[in-house]
Amino acid sequence: MSRYGRLSVFLMGLFLFSSLPSIAAGDENAPKADDLPNIRKNGELKILMTASEELDALPRRVSPRDYDRGLLMCVAERLALRLKFVFKERFEDLIPALLAGEGDVIADNLAIYEDRAKIISYTMPICKIHDQIITSSRNKKVNRDSDLSGRTLHYEKGTGYIKSLEKLKKEIPSIKIEEAPEGIDTETLMHMVAMGKYELAISDTNYTESFQTYRDDIKTIYTFPEMQYTAWGMRHESNALRMIADNVIKENLDDYGKPIMKGDLDAIMKRKVLRILTRNNPICYFIHKGKIMGFEYELAAEFAKRLGLYPVIIVPPNWSNLIPWLADGKGDIVAAAVTKTEKRLKNPDISFCEPYCVNINKIVGRVSEKPFSSVDDLKGRKVALRKNSAYWETMQKLKKEGLDVELVPVSEGLETFEIIDKVAKGEYDLTVADQYILKLEMMRRNDIAELFSIGPEERYCWVVRRESPKLKKAVDDFFKKEYKGVFYNTVFNRYFKNPKIMLEQNLVSSDKVRISDYDPYIKKYSARYDVHWLLIASQIFQESRFNPRVVSSAGAIGLMQVEPATGLEMGFGDVKKDEDNIHAGIKYLYRQKNKIREKIHEKDKLCFALASYNAGYGHVLDARRLAEKLELDPCRWFDNVEKCMLLLEKPEYAKSAKYGYCRGSEPVKYVREILLRYKLYLEAEEDLKQKPAHDANLP
Repeated sequence: MSRYGRLSVFLMGLFLFSSLPSIAAGDENAPKADDLPNIRKNGELKILMTASEELDALPRRVSPRDYDRGLLMCVAERLALRLKFVFKERFEDLIPALLAGEGDVIADNLAIYEDRAKIISYTMPICKIHDQIITSSRNKKVNRDSDLSGRTLHYEKGTGYIKSLEKLKKEIPSIKIEEAPEGIDTETLMHMVAMGKYELAISDTNYTESFQTYRDDIKTIYTFPEMQYTAWGMRHESNALRMIADNVIKENLDDYGKPIMKGDLDAIMKRKVLRILTRNNPICYFIHKGKIMGFEYELAAEFAKRLGLYPVIIVPPNWSNLIPWLADGKGDIVAAAVTKTEKRLKNPDISFCEPYCVNINKIVGRVSEKPFSSVDDLKGRKVALRKNSAYWETMQKLKKEGLDVELVPVSEGLETFEIIDKVAKGEYDLTVADQYILKLEMMRRNDIAELFSIGPEERYCWVVRRESPKLKKAVDDFFKKEYKGVFYNTVFNRYFKNPKIMLEQNLVSSDKVRISDYDPYIKKYSARYDVHWLLIASQIFQESRFNPRVVSSAGAIGLMQVEPATGLEMGFGDVKKDEDNIHAGIKYLYRQKNKIREKIHEKDKLCFALASYNAGYGHVLDARRLAEKLELDPCRWFDNVEKCMLLLEKPEYAKSAKYGYCRGSEPVKYVREILLRYKLYLEAEEDLKQKPAHDANLP
């Protein structure tokens, strides 16, 4: 949109804002009391949003919520307050929570409606949207609004969509409008429409565009012509807070929602959002237990934090898109284990920053092969590689030097770990991987081998646009200070040296129905949450081998490997205490189990809960949705959803999953081993019951 177009939208928004009831604009009749002193007293600005403490999804673009967070950081900075996000499961709970004082601002795609303005105050408009009717892309019977007669359309309870639907009902009286069941939000409705469970639903342009970043199985039937505006919501007495928020919005509205933005560090500092272009893989960036992880992500997030910026991850479709997207202004930095190559160095649009992380590339083959004695052992072999990768350039040089090797180009969408998988299965002969990717793969599988080191030593670099010298200097200063320092080494060791900090311990024999010294705690809290104590004992063995001092690479601690943030979420200030750690872990498992609301077999519900405990609920949700698409049973774990967990390791499936890549073999193994051990514990307990009483040695 042109600057003139944005100005027109802005002026229209101001007109709409001025037309709202006077209480929203703060006229003479509005309450004079102001709650900003109380907000300051608490030291934090509480932001109400839907979803949960876990991520809404794998970020693949800068979303309206990301822009909001950048603006909210500006507001909090001006007030010298901390930002705290308060999550509610249902949209309809946001306004009651605001009025009850649970939060100070609603920032959640909140449309401006006159009846709402009687209850809450709005800031000035931020974003324009249109409501839309969507259906499955496979639905050939409905293609336009004239096809809607006599059909049923669903909407999320408590949303303003009903206003658009009431207007539609007047135009098409035969259309049936139904409220979705309790707990079904708009995004879930869209999935149900895509799968054909409902024929039609209503969303808005923000929801539709977000859904279509990872799914291509819905289509828009009708876009309502009425333009609507979203804003933040506040209590009527938040006059001073609203004025400060309005000033921040006015100053930054010109950049809000723009997919392409350039400018150097000063422009980035103004909008408070750092856009990081990277890849969704085990080294760069992935989601584990609802938490963003990855070597490159942690470095980039710390860099953003030092500058007071909010990091936003953007994952282009292919490796080959990273640098073009940067040059086009779709991101600010490429942080994706990129190395310098002759081709990249000739690109006039980019600059390489201070190097870090020494790497040596490896020839990868199957475990049955003997290591190469020299590069000549590559003669006559086929090496599968992405054509735009640095590996390709390395191998091309060897070919030019006379080495008789065939290079096999593969899809640019394939990650290196997936090419390795195809080598292991015999689909490709050989490939090349950097030493860190190979090390991670060799830790989780025993069918591949390092055959030879190839090419010169190289180092990773972040990449910025040539026109961003201030940003480049900030990155250079960061790595000059941090490379091989305490922070860098901690992150490096977490992913590449000690990815599984786990001490093995021999299990106390179960033939006495005494599993560990912690049995009293396990029994106490298992009974409270209605789960068998031997299952929890099996899970604790899986997590920590009953070693309370274990600390995982993700920062989880103790017997049940509970992260401190999760402990706080469960109501525990210190999960280092053994009893609290066990209590928090069992309570968290119980919560994961209760997220499965369908009436399904208890054993399957337990499997889903364990898999969620290990990998995060989002990945389990993705696997269940994938099971539906593949005509498997989404309510059964074994041979159904577990198969789909494994498929989420493959980029062709991960790119269409809401939460992206998942190392699915880990939760599959986790569930199987816990249940097998649980079965053995139960058998031992049953055998003991059948023995004479004097033989039993109960705790």
